[in-house]
Amino acid sequence: MKIKILKEVKMTPLVVVYFGGFKPPHKGHNAVVDEYLTQKGASKVIIMFGPSARYSEDGTVEIDGQKARQAWDLFTQEYSPNEVEVMSVDSGSPMTAAAELAWDDRFAGYRISPGYSAKEPHYGDIFMGLISSKTGEFGRPPVAIPVLVPAETNIPSISATKLRNAIASGDVSTIDQMVPSDINPNDYYNIMREWRQHLLTELFDTSDVYDFKLTAKEEERDYAGAIYHFTAQKTPESQPYEYKVEIRGFEDEDPMWDVDFHTDSIYAYGLTGETDLKIYTTIAAIVRHFAFKVRPTYSDEAFSQLEQFYGSAAREFQGDKRRVRIYAGLLRRMGASDIDVFGSQVTWKIPVE
Repeated sequence: MKIKILKEVKMTPLVVVYFGGFKPPHKGHNAVVDEYLTQKGASKVIIMFGPSARYSEDGTVEIDGQKARQAWDLFTQEYSPNEVEVMSVDSGSPMTAAAELAWDDRFAGYRISPGYSAKEPHYGDIFMGLISSKTGEFGRPPVAIPVLVPAETNIPSISATKLRNAIASGDVSTIDQMVPSDINPNDYYNIMREWRQHLLTELFDTSDVYDFKLTAKEEERDYAGAIYHFTAQKTPESQPYEYKVEIRGFEDEDPMWDVDFHTDSIYAYGLTGETDLKIYTTIAAIVRHFAFKVRPTYSDEAFSQLEQFYGSAAREFQGDKRRVRIYAGLLRRMGASDIDVFGSQVTWKIPVE
């Protein structure tokens, strides 16, 4: 379809659909909203994001769609619902949902633009591409007029990643620098801290573990290892699942202990998600038991003195990186050091006593 350019429709009302992650929103995001509302002919800014969560580097802060909404509600409390609307997309891409608003009868005859920075023009291109594809899918042109109105606002040295980490460490001073000047940083921190405290109390209760058993200890000329077993069962009525944890070490150019766990049932993998937190603590407890009870008993110092560990901790089949961050936090509490998380993998050291 042919897209009308801005100068042809500049006097018609403008609706801006500002989509993104916003986990969490910061003053840079808020400044974009403010800029759009001062545009000539601006009618409304719709803030749109999905439910998927983002995490601090230590895994203790999770910002999901609910927290993003609470933060945006705090930022936009001075605006009327006619000026700013906050929308959470339950499924699918917020960018696609934003494009589909061009067919919303509320905006018939309005200009509709994606909210994006002039320094990131590809977002505008993607939005227009979605409008074109949706026109074919819906079999009719949009009722709103697609245009591109980029924002000039650019506040450097601010990112949602830095803000999540500041929340995790309780760094209110940094939070203050990253939220709008009219927002009390303690109010903002308290919104996010509630979930952080839940993670700290629930996930890091390292005393709650399944009973595990060392079932094999192996040592050969250039190999050492140990095998543990435990049974995971969410409730007494739930299906029990058998887990095996293998810790293996090899004498090679880059020696380290490789930690792996698995089960024969595909259904048991659900327990490694949010539904059974004891899986996390049990694996970490096994690593600790191995490091302080089994490792010292190997006759070869190449293994009894080997401090480096490695594990892969993405949630099976789903690409969820949450687990690796939780393990990193648990391992730190259990005496690990030099923890490094990259993707779904984590490396750490447990010093020899």
